[in-house]
Amino acid sequence: MHTPGVTLKLRKFRRRFGIAAPKVVVRTHLPWQWLAVPAVLLLLLVGVAGWLIAQRNEAGAMALEIDRLHRESQSQLEELKTHRLAAGAEFGGWRLKTPRSERMFSYMIGSFP
Repeated sequence: MHTPGVTLKLRKFRRRFGIAAPKVVVRTHLPWQWLAVPAVLLLLLVGVAGWLIAQRNEAGAMALEIDRLHRESQSQLEELKTHRLAAGAEFGGWRLKTPRSERMFSYMIGSFP
């Protein structure tokens, strides 16, 4: 059927392009570094999303704490005002009921004895 020359050419063809062909290198379409970049970016995105979710809960707790501290400082300011009025302190708390402070206060406002 086939001549010896054709058979030899077919045998060489099979040897060169078959599964057992020498010097065959199988390569992927993209290098592994290019496949690792999206994986790293996805990992970074998941980490940032988790961090934002954790911060949302913490920010709510911090806002509640700030509101509580603001209310506490307002109540302390009101209490300070009532104590100043009860002690007879005038002009921002400079005037007290001791002779030394009376002298100092008179020097400060310009009425020297």
